[in-house]
Amino acid sequence: MQDRIAPTLLNGWVNYGGIAETCGYYKDEFGVVRISGLTKLGMVGQPIFNLPVGYRPQSKQGFKTVANRDLVTVEIDVDGNVIVLQDSNTWLSLANISFKAI
Repeated sequence: MQDRIAPTLLNGWVNYGGIAETCGYYKDEFGVVRISGLTKLGMVGQPIFNLPVGYRPQSKQGFKTVANRDLVTVEIDVDGNVIVLQDSNTWLSLANISFKAI
């Protein structure tokens, strides 16, 4: 596994803390970006963090994940913004999000 990169969290989002996995991403040997971690408390609809050039999708991507035990959508746009779309910020899982980078 590649070394995970810890992003700068934005808009009030923070790592969940405790024994929960911190937010991070990496690109594997096949060019697939893999995101994981548990975050909380940020502004819904605003970027959680921004992926740098080389780690962004070719087109907007949407992923189903869990927040506060509800199914929500995390969207990653071509500018690298990682955004949760539904009103849910007590906790948000970014586990198992992956896509081919351009």
